[in-house]
Amino acid sequence: MAGTARNQGRLEILHGGVWGTVCDDYISTSGTRQTNFVSVACGELGFSAAGSALTSGFPDGVDPTWMDDLDCAGTESRLASCPFRGWGMENCSHVEDIGLSCTP
Repeated sequence: MAGTARNQGRLEILHGGVWGTVCDDYISTSGTRQTNFVSVACGELGFSAAGSALTSGFPDGVDPTWMDDLDCAGTESRLASCPFRGWGMENCSHVEDIGLSCTP
């Protein structure tokens, strides 16, 4: 994550050797989709599955937006296993980059 603490900041994902961001579509509002997303993302990063999604408080990304319209069930071990539009298929600007705050 790109942030001021190791457990919070803008979420970035490595695809094809290039770092990129994740769009907040589907996951920016509270509810089951956000809870499931946070569980998978924080878990993949080695943190407790608890935490919250952040839509502000960190700089916008400059790299490609790799993931959009994520719809995790909450049982996946990796974000790449969640249904999403496809690598690099997105309709987002970097003001929609999603961040995380995970419980250490």
